[in-house]
Amino acid sequence: MPQSRYFPLSVIFWLAWGCGNNSNGNATVGTTNTNGTGANTTNAAASTMAGPTSGGTSTSTSTGATGSSNGTAAGATNVGAGGASGTSTGDSSSTGGATGGTGGDSSQSTTGQAGTGGTGSSMPRTECPMAPPAMAKDPAADRSLAVSKDEYAQMLTKEAPFQGTRGQLPWHLYTPPQAAENPGERFPLLVVLHGGYGREVTDGNIMVDVAQYLLGSQNGLLTEANRAAYPTYIVLPHCRVEEGCNFGSNEWASAGGAHYQIQQEPSVAGGTALELVEHVISTYAVDPTRVYLTGNSMGGGGTWEFASRRPELFAAALPVSGHPPALEFLTPIAQAKLPVWAFGAQNDNTNPYADTVEAIDTIAAAGGCAWLTTYNGAGHDDALWSSPYLEPGLWSWLFAQSNSSAPR
Repeated sequence: MPQSRYFPLSVIFWLAWGCGNNSNGNATVGTTNTNGTGANTTNAAASTMAGPTSGGTSTSTSTGATGSSNGTAAGATNVGAGGASGTSTGDSSSTGGATGGTGGDSSQSTTGQAGTGGTGSSMPRTECPMAPPAMAKDPAADRSLAVSKDEYAQMLTKEAPFQGTRGQLPWHLYTPPQAAENPGERFPLLVVLHGGYGREVTDGNIMVDVAQYLLGSQNGLLTEANRAAYPTYIVLPHCRVEEGCNFGSNEWASAGGAHYQIQQEPSVAGGTALELVEHVISTYAVDPTRVYLTGNSMGGGGTWEFASRRPELFAAALPVSGHPPALEFLTPIAQAKLPVWAFGAQNDNTNPYADTVEAIDTIAAAGGCAWLTTYNGAGHDDALWSSPYLEPGLWSWLFAQSNSSAPR
């Protein structure tokens, strides 16, 4: 289902919550008092507007909700006003609290979000991983399912709707059996955002869009071989049109259309989905350094925005046929060196292929980590939506990515 495309929105400032002001995260557990010099101080763990980092350094002391780990932790990249990327260090009594941020002109207090447990120092990514096998090629010829929809649907749990700060979101969850068999182990998490058609069907994307191919194709994650090789939690949130999930105003992204402007506040669906991701990380045996993101069409646009808004949360992103935002909003992705492997179709005129090419080139030129697979002759259709999940080397590359800067 194509996205609605041309919704001109006012250009917004990169400033996350305001220079020199108090800023609030998504939760009220854990506080960070930050002193330093520079243009702006923002809690990097909070769900804030993504933007270029501000300069300067700061020293912070944070107290989190869980764990006890004294030491020096490198602060995540600040998402605030423009300037050169800054760094921060501080003594942290818990990995649950926020760590660091670039300094402001005056002392200020930032409310951080609750941690997900675990201990250790978080370090920003400094280099790109090995490139994926991205190339121009014909779309996959065999799109048949090795695991039927009825079969893989039985492997998913339809959870009670998640109640977020601003809205409610139905969702399905796949839990790898290995989690019960190995209670001391943590496993990756893959977040899957459906396209526009998913808004209109009862169970969202579990039977349509990318999910049928991601789960049940010859290379699907729920084939017997891949369940054994790549045990992972899979979260499939579902935004509904009758609950206000509308193109251009309240889809996964905060705005719609080509070169959309990411708004300071997430959409209701997008913000709730990000809260759901944090809920799953804190509730299940999820490795917070191995959280991955994908989606097609409307979900591809959401993937771009989530990656821009919260680059520290994800280890890699796979946007498929989605509108990228305006080029300036790609800066946080590049600066965080978040690996992005995008997929586009040469004849996709709904969410123009040329925009995806431009986005990948912009990230790469800024020193980020971005690659593109192009499907020759395909359009905005199943040939494009299925082919990425039939890519040889897709899962081995994706699950090899790890994000040491993830909040935990």
